[in-house]
Amino acid sequence: MRKLSIFTSLIILASSLTLVQAHAATPTAGASCSKIGTTTDAKGMKLTCVKSGKKMVWSNGLASASTKTTKQNPIPIKLPVAVIGEITFDNIIDHINDVPLAAWTAVQKVENANTLIPVPTTVAIGPNTVPNVPDMLGTFQKMMKFYSGFRQPTTYYALVYNFQDVAWALKTAATIPAVVNNGGINGITGMPGMIAQCSAPDKCGNGNSGVVDPAGSGLGRFGIDPKTMIGQDGTVRPVFKNGALQGHEYTHSVQASQFLGLPIVGKPPTETQRKNNVDNMPSGLYESAIPCWWAEGQANFNGNAATAPTYDEYWLSRKGAAKGWSIPEFTDYSATALQNFFETDMPLACLPPHPIYQMGYGLGWLAIEALTAIAGPQSTMALVTMMGRGQTYPQAFESVYGISWAKASPILGKLAAMEYAATPNH
Repeated sequence: MRKLSIFTSLIILASSLTLVQAHAATPTAGASCSKIGTTTDAKGMKLTCVKSGKKMVWSNGLASASTKTTKQNPIPIKLPVAVIGEITFDNIIDHINDVPLAAWTAVQKVENANTLIPVPTTVAIGPNTVPNVPDMLGTFQKMMKFYSGFRQPTTYYALVYNFQDVAWALKTAATIPAVVNNGGINGITGMPGMIAQCSAPDKCGNGNSGVVDPAGSGLGRFGIDPKTMIGQDGTVRPVFKNGALQGHEYTHSVQASQFLGLPIVGKPPTETQRKNNVDNMPSGLYESAIPCWWAEGQANFNGNAATAPTYDEYWLSRKGAAKGWSIPEFTDYSATALQNFFETDMPLACLPPHPIYQMGYGLGWLAIEALTAIAGPQSTMALVTMMGRGQTYPQAFESVYGISWAKASPILGKLAAMEYAATPNH
């Protein structure tokens, strides 16, 4: 439950959970490997081939555990997915200007066609807090309808507060069932630290959300910062007015839900996991498995596209995505460099202390938008579900899209490079 809002990146230290057998000889942490993203089992530990400087080495691993479920989490579409319109992997570069509208339209079609199966939800709002959307429950239910057919949290609790209500938030958090059942506010949910991220009246516009126990309890924290909400024109920015913050964070809980049912869920963490600040709850498992750019890009695109009532309002939030989360350490935005980013932005390689994690909010947004324009919005959560079923990222990508990740990544790299070059500097 450590993902921050689309305006604040969060340090997460994690390890990859998927497994393929890479070599006959037993590798060791720190030894050379040949292909980034490859994973293997070595003496009961899962090791991942990551980039370290100019070398490729095996990372420190997590204790091995079966990733098979007794009952697979559902996918409401047939795999591999079919192309939904004129845009394909082969021609998307020629249709680059059509991608945003095609993707937003595809989201609206799915949301309108789905049936709402509501998740029991509690929205607790601080006594001095004015939420960014008047009907916050309705915003969450819009996302629940959008994700209909996929596994979602069994319950959801949203804690909403501003800096004036920090003390109230701490007191209220101590009564939330999922928090109480996980050791109280100082237990694995770490609520005091989460709440303290709202550190000043004008430094409170962030959030976290996840699934915190084997029962599937969803828990979200939403800081409200009026200053952050106001754009340069003096009006509330669409991302806040429409509820994209809530959509972004609820998406993280749905991502985590795809890892419910694994035998490892709720098991005591290994020493390596403890050092990396992850556990075996659903949120820890998905954070340790899916690409960082996918985790935040999917939350950013879906959260904005599913809550924006018009394409124009979606575009207002989206238009600066290519450069909105750039970092000084990353200077090469060529197609080759961005292809490499998409291929290597994986746990452990993508996670802080390297600041590369932040770039997933923007470049990931563009990649998920492109995949949605090609194959529809349900395809991206289907990939997360396939990883929850035990597939590696490349395996899941080909299972969903019918094209290898090796063939798709250069296309996404070129698209992102063109978007970056065409985006004005802020």
